Order: sequence, then structure tokens, then C-alpha cells
Amino acid sequence: MRTLHNHLGDDEVPAAALLLADHLDAALAAAEDLEATPAAWPQPGTIDDISERRAAERRVIERVRAFEAVLIGRVLRARQRAHELAREEAIFASLARLFVGGTAPLADAVTELGDASHADFATGDCLVAYLRRRGVIDAEACGMPEGKALTIDADFLVAGRVPLGPLVDMIVALIDALEAEYDLYCEAEEDEAGEAAVAASVAPDAASSGEDREATGQHDDDGVATSERHVRELDAAPPPAGVRLS
Repeated sequence: MRTLHNHLGDDEVPAAALLLADHLDAALAAAEDLEATPAAWPQPGTIDDISERRAAERRVIERVRAFEAVLIGRVLRARQRAHELAREEAIFASLARLFVGGTAPLADAVTELGDASHADFATGDCLVAYLRRRGVIDAEACGMPEGKALTIDADFLVAGRVPLGPLVDMIVALIDALEAEYDLYCEAEEDEAGEAAVAASVAPDAASSGEDREATGQHDDDGVATSERHVRELDAAPPPAGVRLS
């Protein structure tokens, strides 16, 4: 997982670049969730009752719709920020125009997606019609073929207009350009490496403390080794910085 950070200082990275990167990263995550959703599609033979099976299928499709809506919303926000960044940073003008132009069909679909009355009237909110419009099943198919698992891949038509694969490619290309220019992201591996370094530095202190306790040969009522010398040293030592004793 990547998190935004800023090595250059807030005054050197345009706000539009930070906001654009945030929207692009969220859009990429929504695309990944979209592709992973069909894993919950009911497998053949797992549900015998037809009504229960259709309800389970509808739940999966509703999740697909939800992730699709998040993806579209984030892409539309990213288009706005790409416009702003192109005006501020000439180096991104060409790439921003390509992204804005490639995602223009999604902007055209906003009105249709916001008003479902036409789709409801034409198809009755039929799941099969939705899957046909997105290219998941053949345009002439009357339903999901029996025994076929639902799959969403690069050919999935987001909003019935833009293939998912090229859309993700545009998102990744713009993220890579922002990363190369501004070094915006901090990989999770860096955090894990930092935690490992802290653990390694603490381990020798813990080991030496254990050796001191064993060397005294003295135990309290609970059987825990103690050292009168160590206690006296702790009492004489000043408290750590930032710690206020009561």
C-alpha cells in the first residue's frame, strides 16, 4: 500500500499534484476491487434454490456497480485536477490532455449514471442487461451461461463506454509521471523496514536486561528476577525527557 508524502516541502509541490495523485490512487484501488469482486459469484451447485441464487448474484453485481461508481467519480475528480496541473506545470500539459481526452466519455456518462429512470424503464434494472452493456457477456446473450463464472477483466466497459484496461493504463501512467517528478509516494515496505530496524535496536537492550536479572539469583514472590543494584540505579537516574513523575 502506498501513502502520500512530500519530501520536497509543501511550497515546492503544487496542491493540484497532491490532489490529483490522491484521486488517481483511489481510482486505481477501486479498479482493483472491481476486478476482484466476481470471486464472490455463487459457484454452480452451491445454491440450489433459484431465488436465493438470483439474490446472491444481485449482491455481487451491486458491489460491482458500487466500485464502478467510485472509479468513475475519482476519475472525474482527477480530470479536474489534471486541468489545473496542466495550467500550473507545463511539463504535465501533454500527459494531462491525453488523460482528460481519454476519459471524456466518462464525463459524458454522468447524466445517465445519475438518472437511472431510463435504464429502469428500458431494462427493468435487469442484471443481464447491465452485464451485456459492460461487455461481460455477449451482446446477444439472454443470460449468464450456466456454470460460467463471472469475470471482470481489461475488456470490462466502465459506464458502458471505456475499457477498464486502457483506463487503468492511463491512471498508472499519470501516477508514474507524478512520482517521477515529485517523489510523492512512500511504499509500505519502507515502513516495515523502519519497524524492523527499531525492533533490532531494542532487542540487544532487552537481552542484556534479562542477563542482569539472571545474574543476581534473587527472585520476588512471583518468581521474577530482581536486582537491588539495578533498582538503585533506576532510582538515581533522572526521568526520561518528556516524562513527568507524579
